[in-house]
Amino acid sequence: LCFIGHTWYNLNLLQEFEIGTVTDITSRFDDVVEKIFGALSEGVSAVQSVVTGETDIIDLFEALKNSLELLPGKVLMIKDVVIYVLDILGKYDPLVWPPTIRPMIRAVL
Repeated sequence: LCFIGHTWYNLNLLQEFEIGTVTDITSRFDDVVEKIFGALSEGVSAVQSVVTGETDIIDLFEALKNSLELLPGKVLMIKDVVIYVLDILGKYDPLVWPPTIRPMIRAVL
């Protein structure tokens, strides 16, 4: 599937969703942004500590090994989220989706 061009959808949250849903969406967005900046800050600190010699390279590789061991569980967690999202998308009539998104929804469902 290849798409060259642009597409957009003007989403007015207050018209398309209830206020409780808007609050939930903004809270989740804030949580995601906080996690992203936290991870970036942690990564920069880790690089600084390796460069200055505060962190042992062996400890760094041990942490990498531990992360790789946790990876299969995280992949399964992503699978569960994808199944949940597809379940939610499947509850809506395809005609309520914006015309530019309908082909993608049909391809996924």
